[in-house]
Amino acid sequence: MGPTELASWPMADLDTPRPLKDASGKHVLGSLVLDLAKNLGRLGIAYAFLRGHENLPKIRRGSDVDILLPASERSLFEELLTETCEDFGARVWQKAEAGFFTQYQLHARSADGTHHFLSVDLHSSEAVFGVPFLDSKLLMPTTADSRELCIVQPGPGALANFMGPFLSGGVVRQDYAESLKEHLAHDSGEVRSLLGTLLGAGAAARFCAQLAAGEYEALSGEARGLRFKLIGRRFLRSPLRSTWGLLSFAYGARIRPLWRPRGLFLAFLGTDGAGKTTVMEALERELAPAFRSAESGTWHLRPMVIPQLDTLLHLGRSTYSLADMDRPHRAKPSGAFLSNVRVAYYWLDYIVGFALKITPRRRRPSLILFDRYFYDYKVDPLRCRVRRGTQMVHWLSPWVPKPDKVVVISAQLERVRARKQELSVEESAFQIAAYETLGLTEPGFVLVHNNGTVEEAVNDVLDAVFGGEEQ
Repeated sequence: MGPTELASWPMADLDTPRPLKDASGKHVLGSLVLDLAKNLGRLGIAYAFLRGHENLPKIRRGSDVDILLPASERSLFEELLTETCEDFGARVWQKAEAGFFTQYQLHARSADGTHHFLSVDLHSSEAVFGVPFLDSKLLMPTTADSRELCIVQPGPGALANFMGPFLSGGVVRQDYAESLKEHLAHDSGEVRSLLGTLLGAGAAARFCAQLAAGEYEALSGEARGLRFKLIGRRFLRSPLRSTWGLLSFAYGARIRPLWRPRGLFLAFLGTDGAGKTTVMEALERELAPAFRSAESGTWHLRPMVIPQLDTLLHLGRSTYSLADMDRPHRAKPSGAFLSNVRVAYYWLDYIVGFALKITPRRRRPSLILFDRYFYDYKVDPLRCRVRRGTQMVHWLSPWVPKPDKVVVISAQLERVRARKQELSVEESAFQIAAYETLGLTEPGFVLVHNNGTVEEAVNDVLDAVFGGEEQ
């Protein structure tokens, strides 16, 4: 699923510019969340902020806001979210569900051209691998802060904030740990009682002692055992709900991404000297706050699961040096038969490599970038010793895993030649024209000219991927 295709989700009309309520645009998505909360309160919908609300409307780029909401209110929440996004010129560009958790990825573009990203994480219960352990009944009724926002009660909220990353990955966040320690020190018994219910009296006592002593490393080492203990106790207390949560989480987090992946997958094409690599590196830095997954990555041309054909034929010995890479057309192309063999062999790398390397990474909201892709064989097959016009390229192109967007980076000939002279002038001119034709005619392709600053090119890429008007 591409970034502009969200199944069963009403999107904002990208062709109709809408005014931003936040005139400065600096904290447009933070203001959006505040307005959403007011709408929830106005309609009497029970909700509570878990995390990320402390400094609203100020909010760090690409951060997230966690909201607790009863499962029965989710459809109404989505209606309100859609209306509020339309008011603020924003949209949900991706949605993911897993168990008792739904994540909405928001994007907005302000008048100064800045792109804003925010994740709204909706919980009907805190859960570990889908098994619920702190639901809305335990975390509500709520309290209100000075801005009249509904937030979870301080003690149970501190427990929920700490236990989420701790049980899921053994992560002991310093700020969450200190907050929970403080509440345990002045606790009237409510939080300790909740811990006893979740972990059992003995395990809860050891947990509290280690937390109070600041033995965070030892506590992290026990996360796995405490996780299984909690899951086992939840299955005994609520077997049907726990089973549903576990299966729903497994489906949403592991199975569904196989055909509806998360995150963003972009492939970049262009002749040598167009500035692909520079634009990609700048784009990666720009999007880093919004795609914080450790599964993000960049590849060159292929997934590289199977070796170069020449290396395979020479029994693992490389036939070229690093210096040869500065002469991409150094070797003559193979004949018609071997050219077809080469294309089919490298096509297999995309099929197998995508299944082994890329698809598992797209279970999370990751950023996958390719510097060149299979479509390069349509314009510049010579660098892989494939003859131009090889029919296998056209036969197999429809069966290559498709990126969300293919971005063609182009530039004026004199700029290309000023950056690199690896190709002849005639070859550079031919490739510029051929790549631009691809960018203008192929479905899912966009053309971006890199004749100005890198920042301008990056913004043009973001406009092409997420929508270029004030939304």
